[in-house]
Amino acid sequence: MRQNLFLTTAKKIRDGLGVGRDDRYILYQKYFQNFVFIHINKCGGTSIQRALGIPFTIHDTAKERRARIGENRWKEKFTFCTIRHPYDKVASHYSYRVKTNQTGLGDRHLTLNQWVERCYIEKDTAYLDNPLMFGPCMNWISDDSGSIIVQEVIKLEELSEKWHIVQKNTGITAEVGRHNESDKSLRRSEKLSDRSKKAIFEHFRIDFEKFGYDPDC
Repeated sequence: MRQNLFLTTAKKIRDGLGVGRDDRYILYQKYFQNFVFIHINKCGGTSIQRALGIPFTIHDTAKERRARIGENRWKEKFTFCTIRHPYDKVASHYSYRVKTNQTGLGDRHLTLNQWVERCYIEKDTAYLDNPLMFGPCMNWISDDSGSIIVQEVIKLEELSEKWHIVQKNTGITAEVGRHNESDKSLRRSEKLSDRSKKAIFEHFRIDFEKFGYDPDC
């Protein structure tokens, strides 16, 4: 019975029968992959995906992914994520949205600080259109009790030094590079005003406190 289920699942993955693209990958991950990477937006995930051979981006939370692959399978796998200083994450998010013209941001020519005002102070849904993408990293990796449910949390700022942890636990020896062009220029967070930094600190307070990021940098 179990073998038949396994073969049926493998055939669905191969042929894409009755399942969407994301579901096909998660079925594959559930039965054949030894790791789960939770891709928090603007935290270096594109580079990690490419190094690990993940074919496309899935922006879901650890809690959602665990429910999809099952708690027992989740416990068997190396689960991890990368996080980032909130100031840099927000600045990178702005840059990416300008480049891709999300919510018309590329046409409206708001400055970084004006955008922070609209999103994190006014909570303007014309710009703040997907709360998860604007939320603290803790929202992505914790359960209902607030406990972190991934095994390894790696700061993007320390990824080069800690990449060996990922290599060891996944068995994949590829090096990690940088592939997201929105982070190619100078640190845009240097352009944040004190008012913007205060708003970001309040919104991401849990990340500052949990991961020891400096709000005064």
